[in-house]
Parts: sequence; structure tokens; C-alpha cells
Amino acid sequence: MAQQYRVHDKEKDLILESSDFVLTWNTTRSAAIKKWIRFFEKNFPGRFEIVKVDWDNKSCVENYLKAHNTSILEFKHPISSFYVNGEGEKRTKENEIKEEDGLLEFVLKLIRLSSCNNSVNENEKIETNYSRNRSSIDLWRHAKKFRPDISIFNIMSALFEISHNRENKIVSQYCGTIHRRVFSYTGSNSYSYGNIYHASYNDEYGLTFYDWKDIDKDKK
Repeated sequence: MAQQYRVHDKEKDLILESSDFVLTWNTTRSAAIKKWIRFFEKNFPGRFEIVKVDWDNKSCVENYLKAHNTSILEFKHPISSFYVNGEGEKRTKENEIKEEDGLLEFVLKLIRLSSCNNSVNENEKIETNYSRNRSSIDLWRHAKKFRPDISIFNIMSALFEISHNRENKIVSQYCGTIHRRVFSYTGSNSYSYGNIYHASYNDEYGLTFYDWKDIDKDKK
């Protein structure tokens, strides 16, 4: 279970769905909660209140997805020296997605492809440049291009398992800029490969990284 602090409109008896009002209780967000309380008390006295909601792990994820873009992303080669010297093409070719790939291999290839390709949306706009970290939602949006029925929970569970195998050379960490857990492929020359950072932090879903383990399985 995960706790989230939400804004309750007492006049309409409605929990606000806007992502602006989804506040997970940790050291980085406690000040934000107090700020919202002061704002509502000053501008809407008596109408709004901050309430604590207990969610099961899957509900936390589903609630977050409602307020964010989940459309399909595609990989697109950048024009840069990375491709002039052939490294980008080589890595892309080595990680070609195949129908017979198992889940872990499939997700690992998505992370590796992210290291050498831009993420482009349906409007042909680059959302994330190559070599930048990707979140679970980013990788899920890419995954749906190849496997339309794959769930975000499949991706999260696979990311947990992949990150705990140092041979995969994946770094997992919480990004305080975008407030999401992100992943990157470091390559064989990086001193930091295989590390997991901030595993006990509350992420974008209000979960810790440990909560991602087997999240795609039905719990009894």
C-alpha cells in the first residue's frame, strides 16, 4: 500500500484528479503539502482540504497515468557524430527488436535503443534526446509500438529485475528534475554501471522501487 495526499473539494465532494494535486508524503514533498494547505485556507476558506488516501500499488500507477501522456513513441536516429563514427548504427542493429524476444530481453533492448536514438511522438516532435534517461512510462510508450497489449506493470516488473543484474549495465535512479525514476544504459566503459540509486525514495507513483517487484503479478 502507498499513501498519497490529495485535494478534496468538500463543496462538490470530489477528489481532484489533476496531477498538480497528487502529493506523495516524503521529505521532498512535505513542504509542498504545507504550501497547498496555506493556499487553500487563504483563497478558499472552508472549501478544500488535504486528505490522505491509501492506494494499492497498481491503483497508484493507474491514477498517475490518467494525468499523463501515454501515446506511442518511436525511435529515430539523430544526426550527430555518434552516428558518423558508426557507434549508433551498430548499437541499434545489435538491439533490433524481435518477436521471439522474452520480456526481459525486450525491455533491455528498449533501454539500449534509448541510448542511441531520440524518442519521437506522433507529431514527429522529439520528446527525449538520445543518451538521456528514460522513465518507465517512456519505455512503455515505446514498447506499445512493438507489442500493443503490453502493460505498464510488465515494464515495471521487468525494469526491477533488469536493474538488479549488474551484467545488464543499467543505472536506475530517481530524477528530482522530472520527479520520476529513470533508467539508462551505461556501456562497458562506465564506472557506475549496474547501480541502483534512491531505491527507498517515493517515486512518481508514490511507490518505492521495491514495490515494483512482481507488480505485474496478481497478489492474493
